Amino acid sequence: MQDAEPWQSIVSIALLHPSRSAVLIQQAAEDYALPSVVRSSKNWLKIEGDLVREISESLETKIAPLYLLDYHCDPEKRLETLLVVCEALEPLSAELEAKCAWWDSDSLELTYLTNESYREPLQRALQDLEAGRKPKNRPDWGQRAWRREADAWIQSCFEDRTNRIQSIETLSVWNVSCLLKIFDGERDYYFKASPDFPCFIEEGQVMKGLSQLAPHIVPEPLFVHQSMNWMILEDLGEPLQSTDPGAVAAIIETMGALQVNALEQRTTLRALNLPITTLRDLLIEVKEVFACQEAKAGLSKIEHETLCEAWPAIEGMVRKLDGYCLPLTINHGDLHGGNVIERNGDLVIFDWTWASVSHPFFDLVLLYLRNRESWAQLAPAYFQQWSDYEPVEQCIEAWKLAYPLGLLRMASRYRGFVASLETPTLNGFPKPVAHFLRHFLAALEPEKP
Repeated sequence: MQDAEPWQSIVSIALLHPSRSAVLIQQAAEDYALPSVVRSSKNWLKIEGDLVREISESLETKIAPLYLLDYHCDPEKRLETLLVVCEALEPLSAELEAKCAWWDSDSLELTYLTNESYREPLQRALQDLEAGRKPKNRPDWGQRAWRREADAWIQSCFEDRTNRIQSIETLSVWNVSCLLKIFDGERDYYFKASPDFPCFIEEGQVMKGLSQLAPHIVPEPLFVHQSMNWMILEDLGEPLQSTDPGAVAAIIETMGALQVNALEQRTTLRALNLPITTLRDLLIEVKEVFACQEAKAGLSKIEHETLCEAWPAIEGMVRKLDGYCLPLTINHGDLHGGNVIERNGDLVIFDWTWASVSHPFFDLVLLYLRNRESWAQLAPAYFQQWSDYEPVEQCIEAWKLAYPLGLLRMASRYRGFVASLETPTLNGFPKPVAHFLRHFLAALEPEKP
């Protein structure tokens, strides 16, 4: 079998002027172009640290990526084009300034660009900048000078520590998070900023509270800026990213221990002010999902009709699941090996932006989708942790109801998530609502003998 051609990414750079509403343009032969880098890899929708370093090297100055202004992907050609808006954190060299010019919106209107498709989004971006407008769904780190404010806060956090910060580098930036790597000469720390999406929680404060419930499972942030939704964590190590049955079983059992422990400390759990979704609430959410554009456009007509016809069955599943003595408790919301780290023999769970209080078994859905074949061996130890509430056999029966309902819960959560994305990110993002609804339809089909 012939190996597939490698992906190629053409990344155009819209470098903003430090104080004016203008962008850096280079003269190329007989026309004009944005600076760019070409890579033999696929970036998807994240501006990762290695790309940031390549851009910085090409411009001979340290830059901070702000946001993705345009994105197109052609799977057949294995070609990806990105337009990334950046700001310089250091002055540009005199040599670069001599070869380039700063163009405002009017200049873009009058001159031919090598990539003409970028003219309109660039003009719109510069006009927003001139008017002081923040487009809908753009996170705070998409604003010029935000990075300097974040760096200053990070420096202030470390003022009284023995080692002062030596470097702050970009790990990744996209519509959903900004991650920075901090080095103090001896060890690494990580800064995370999260957007104020309606579906997200104040992660730093929640992790502080959860670390009181289970300090060996949830790391306590070193510093939290609550109003900005910023936090700094110690370096925890590399995520598991493992599908090994033993690792998956350990993740399930660790989450189960946290969920049961949270029920024994209900006052602490309530103090976190997490969103609560009862099974009855889920019915309301599901009705909205079935009627939403993402479901109608993402599914075929027959699939959508089948989905709507399943409503009585869904109501029946909710009634049956509600009849089990399995109380609502903490849900991670995005539980998989990529959000788990092994440290000193314990599993540490991070990335709690989707935390909520809901049916405990909903947190198993993603792990089940990735580990169907070994599930019969993985799940019993988790269900055993709930034996004070229901016998293991009853938990297994409850899981058969919780799994399809959990898929609907994921579809509902992703509906809110995609509604918070900027258009370039949304255009390149998979269709998760339809994805989980299709899994739900498959779960309704009789099991093959």
